[in-house]
Amino acid sequence: AEMNNGSFVQNITISGIAKHVVISEVCINAGDSNESEWVELYNPTDSPIDMTGWHWCYFSPSRNWNNSCRNKAFPEGATIPRHGFYLILVSGSVNETPDWNLGYSGHQLSDTAGSIGVFPFNPDTKTAEAAKNGRIDAVGWGTSVEYVYETVNASVPASGESLQRKVNDSINEGAGPAWDTNNNSADFFVQTAPNPQNTGTEPVAPIPEMSTLILFASGLVMLVCYVVLRRAK
Repeated sequence: AEMNNGSFVQNITISGIAKHVVISEVCINAGDSNESEWVELYNPTDSPIDMTGWHWCYFSPSRNWNNSCRNKAFPEGATIPRHGFYLILVSGSVNETPDWNLGYSGHQLSDTAGSIGVFPFNPDTKTAEAAKNGRIDAVGWGTSVEYVYETVNASVPASGESLQRKVNDSINEGAGPAWDTNNNSADFFVQTAPNPQNTGTEPVAPIPEMSTLILFASGLVMLVCYVVLRRAK
């Protein structure tokens, strides 16, 4: 869902490249003594997005969309840059400066099954259906998650690993992690070397949509044909 004068509309292109802020990486246990837990967001759009009024939520496996286990409102003025990242520290420590420290002490996110959701409102004040339909993004991991996930739950990362969103359906790096087909299993892979990024990270654009690539390739073909015909005269 993309913020536009207070309205939020699910807007995913047919190619699978998101047009809204996405959860790009989740670390439920970095494997160090601090049991680092963090969530990274990515903005694939061409404009910075003010996330004031949004809510970050964690759900244990049996919790429904309107019954979060942990719920925090984003800080006033929280903004994610165009093609940029926003780093949320849940607990422990992280090797990049977090843009928002939730201030939890001790282990908060399940190592076996749970869900993270980002909403443009407090989901606990809505019906489960309204919270689900109005979400910005959500990812669930582990087979025992009952409600909060998209189509199929993602795999469970091991200690020292993370869940990383893909660049597209076949590429895992080289562009912004914006692949979003509303299927957590298909959109995320287990990252063996977690890479937390914050608002100070150099922006990286998402991979061009398929239609853009086709137009570009068609243009090159036409240019080559034109040059060949000119030389043949």
